[in-house]
Amino acid sequence: MTQKKLNFFERDKKENQRTQRTFQPCAELKPIIKGYLVIECEKGVEIETLPRTSVSINFIMRGKISLKKEDGGTMDIPKAVALGVTRNTQCFTFSDQTTLLIAILQEGAASCLIKKPIHQLFARLVDLNDCLAGSRFVCWIAN
Repeated sequence: MTQKKLNFFERDKKENQRTQRTFQPCAELKPIIKGYLVIECEKGVEIETLPRTSVSINFIMRGKISLKKEDGGTMDIPKAVALGVTRNTQCFTFSDQTTLLIAILQEGAASCLIKKPIHQLFARLVDLNDCLAGSRFVCWIAN
């Protein structure tokens, strides 16, 4: 059985070193999660994402990540965030000493975890506290 490579980031604009590892979900989670991606960078990195066809759940384990907005400004990303489907690339800046864990959901599976209407995530990022409020997933984590 061949493993598919998970592509999430198109390119590193500064060409700095980063470590990127992928992991497959356990059999029980495969219907919901396509795969996991861990990105670690010791020096600051600016990265563009590929357009996304599925929602991802992202956890900044250490460091800070900001998003370059269309008006040229920047926005700091919350430590736990859901990124929606996009048609365009997005540019993220990772600070020094940053680790990011990404759970890439299967296409169409986001509604299993996120109670917010999925169309409201299109081309947006939403704090996970807003996405998971009142869901069974939150109760499951708490137990």
